[in-house]
Amino acid sequence: MQLTGIQSLIMNNKKENPFTVAIGGGKGGVGKTFVAVSLGFCTAERGMKTILIDMDLGGGNLHTFLGMKPQELSLDEFFCGAEKSIDRFIKETPIPDLYYIPGIRKLYKSMSVQTGLREKFLKQVQFLPADVVIIDLGAGTHLFTLDIFSSVERGIVVVTPDAASVENALRFMKCAFYRKVERLWRKYKKFLPEEEVSITNFRYPADLIKYLLSCGEGGEKMAEEILETRWDVLVNFFRDENDLMAGEIIRKHSRTNLGIETKCLGFINFVEGLKPVFNGGEPLPKKLHPSVLWKAFHGFIQEIRSYNEKLAF
Repeated sequence: MQLTGIQSLIMNNKKENPFTVAIGGGKGGVGKTFVAVSLGFCTAERGMKTILIDMDLGGGNLHTFLGMKPQELSLDEFFCGAEKSIDRFIKETPIPDLYYIPGIRKLYKSMSVQTGLREKFLKQVQFLPADVVIIDLGAGTHLFTLDIFSSVERGIVVVTPDAASVENALRFMKCAFYRKVERLWRKYKKFLPEEEVSITNFRYPADLIKYLLSCGEGGEKMAEEILETRWDVLVNFFRDENDLMAGEIIRKHSRTNLGIETKCLGFINFVEGLKPVFNGGEPLPKKLHPSVLWKAFHGFIQEIRSYNEKLAF
């Protein structure tokens, strides 16, 4: 199959190891897709080639927030084995330097994605021709969702200032943490003692880290990877200073119960009447004053830029 014009354009500027970000949160309706598109809008506007991937399994509508119509081809073709490369699905958006990959639209297929295809997808994400890859995840704790969140360079948990959202975010992060530990356990298993050990035997992550540090070099490397985990929180639908408490609760919980240093990236103000339209229109971030998104993402964007500059040397 020959490359299309858009694929040729991107592949001619191919970069390895893009900065990968997953947008999660556990609860539906907190604005994960809006945050993903807004972050992509900001990075693209600053000259970073950005690819958005819609991985809200079976219910993705990232295209709507981009002001686009649904695409005929999507990752359904990859996960059913008909297409071998996810970069075949890269599409242009109305925003220069911003591209996107339509996700799985058929819910019944998303529930039965083979483990081999999941791992193949995760590996190919690391070689997409972009500076930044942003993955929009769906609600809940589907294993594939947790695999994606726990394997990227940075995870962002979107939360709204209400109890249900905070509870779901905490549950999501706990599940993602133990899923990451399971994945690393398989990676380092041959370097660990042969004694039968269950991850669930460790009441607190600190106990797990202590055990790993006693297991020699392999255990130390696994502990190091766990401790390098970076998950941050962003408060959406912000109305007043009290709403930042949602981010603070998650930050304290992550440090105490997961041993993960989490910071609040910022917030996005609640805007009355802000919503996408059907079958095309203006990308939603363009309807906001630039300062709104700059307040939320400027520090994070600097981190991404620094990451890419280091790779250039």
